[in-house]
Amino acid sequence: MSSRCEDVSEGGMRLSTLQRFDLGMCLDLNFKLEDYASPITAKAKVVWQDNRNNTYYPFVVGLKFFKINSADSKKIHDYVSKTLCRECPADTTKIDN
Repeated sequence: MSSRCEDVSEGGMRLSTLQRFDLGMCLDLNFKLEDYASPITAKAKVVWQDNRNNTYYPFVVGLKFFKINSADSKKIHDYVSKTLCRECPADTTKIDN
């Protein structure tokens, strides 16, 4: 299946896809994250889906991981943390409520 990951977190991911998936459908995933050589494998459930006005990837789906090993979950955690750190400016001010 051709798809493009738009967002990933420890809990799941958002994919742009060529095909529509039914809500509740379970998928076996195998994907790589930038800077990690070994692929991540997980099982995920489609929790939402939508059409989009994109001729290459006409559908977008939200997936929730329900089976992922702890090593792969840690890779995602580290990847997200590293990515967020790159996006935050060095002079970020703490705001207290």
